[in-house]
Amino acid sequence: MTDNGPENKCVLVVDDEASIRRLVSRLLTKNSYDVIDTADGNEALKILDTGNVDLVISDIAMPNKSGLELLAEIKAHSDVPVIMLTGQSSVKSAVDCMKYGAFEYVMKPFVINELLEKIDKALPSATVADRTACLNHADNRQIAGYEIVRTLGEGNMGTVYLVHGNEKQCAGEKLAVKILKAGAIAEWDRDLCLKRFMNEAKAVSAVTHPNIVSIVEYGVCESGKIPFIAMEYIRGKSLKEYITDKDELTTVQKALILRQIADALSAIHERKICHRDIKPANIMVDQALTVKLTDFGIAHLPDSDLTMTANILGTPTYMSPEAFISAKVDERSDIFSLGTVAYEFLLGRKPFQSDNIRALARVIQFSKPQAPCKINPNFPRKLQQILAKMLKKDPANRYRSATEVVTEIDEYLLSATNGAGSVLQRLISRFSVSDWG
Repeated sequence: MTDNGPENKCVLVVDDEASIRRLVSRLLTKNSYDVIDTADGNEALKILDTGNVDLVISDIAMPNKSGLELLAEIKAHSDVPVIMLTGQSSVKSAVDCMKYGAFEYVMKPFVINELLEKIDKALPSATVADRTACLNHADNRQIAGYEIVRTLGEGNMGTVYLVHGNEKQCAGEKLAVKILKAGAIAEWDRDLCLKRFMNEAKAVSAVTHPNIVSIVEYGVCESGKIPFIAMEYIRGKSLKEYITDKDELTTVQKALILRQIADALSAIHERKICHRDIKPANIMVDQALTVKLTDFGIAHLPDSDLTMTANILGTPTYMSPEAFISAKVDERSDIFSLGTVAYEFLLGRKPFQSDNIRALARVIQFSKPQAPCKINPNFPRKLQQILAKMLKKDPANRYRSATEVVTEIDEYLLSATNGAGSVLQRLISRFSVSDWG
C-alpha cells in the first residue's frame, strides 16, 4: 500500500461482531479507503444495489444470512470481489469460499499488512502484473510468448487475453490465452486449481468439433510457472449477453443454437467427459449464430486422477438436482443444465429462482417450473416436450444422451420449416401437465 492509496475505493465490511467491524473499518479508513459497514447480509445486498462498492469483506458465520449465502448471491449478480473472514480453521469452509467465488479467504486473527496486501490485489485498480505472475515484468505486453492485444475477461481464478499468434503458433492470427491467477489462489488450494485448469486443456484438446473451442497449445509459462491455455479466438458474444440484451432472434434461430450446444455435448459425452458447468456464460455465439462451447475447468474425465468429493461443483442456477447432493454426476446432469439454459433462452426467464443458495437447491430438486405455454401461449409444443424431458428431476427419466436431444430438436426444426405438422405429430407433441407447475 502506498501513501497516496486508493482514496476513492469503497469497501463494504459485513460482520455481526461490532468489534471486528470497528477494527477493520478503522484499519481501512486509516489507509484512505471509504468504508461502509453492516451487521446483516440482507442489508449488505441493499447497499450493493447502489453500485458504489468496489470490494466486500464478509464474515462467514452470521445470523439470518451466512457469509457463504451472501457470497453466492453477490457472485450471481456482480463481479465485485469478496474477501471472506472466519475464526474457524475449517478446510471445508475454505473450499466453499473459493468454490462460490471468493477472491481470498482470511483467518482471524489476521495480520494487518497481509490483509491490506490481499485488499490491494482484489481491487480492480490492481494492475494486470499485480494479479498475474506470469507476465514478463520487463515488458507487460508479453505472455507465454504471445503479444497481448487486450484483456478479454477476468474471473476469480483466471484471466483471458486477446493475443497475436507467434512464429510457432498461428502467425498473423489472433488467439485467446487463458491463464491461472496465482495471486488469487490460497496456497493450500493451488494444486487442486492447477489440476482443474489443466483438466480443461486436456478435456478440450481431446475433442475436435465445430461447436467446441479448439486448443492451440497449453503448458506452463516459463516466467512465473503459471499454466496457460492458448485457444482459438471467438469473434462473438456469450449466450448470456444474447439473453440479457434480449436480441430479437426467432424461435427457430434459438432452436438452431440449442441444437449446436447439444451436438457439442454429444461429442464430449462420447468420450465420457462430463462438462458440469453448462451455463450461458460458457457458450459463445458469433454473428453467423455458430456456437462454441467453452470453459471445461471442472469437467470430469474418464481417466482423471483428480479426487472427487461431495463438494458442489458448477453454477448453482444451472445445476441438476443430483449435483447438489454429490459431485459424482454423469452426462445426464449436463442435459438438465442444457434444459435450464434452453428454458431461459427461449422464454427470457430462469425456470428455477430463489433468494438464496439453500432455497434454490430445494427449488431445483423438488419444484416444477412454470409451463412454457403459460408464459407464451404460442410456444411450440414440441419444444415444450423437449424442455420437459431435459428437466426431469430423476436422471433416469431424462434423455439418455445429448444425441437424442439433437434428434428431437431436428424434428422440431423440420416441422417448423415445413409448415404445420400432421395431426398425429401434434398429438405426439402434447406436453404432460405433470411436468410443469
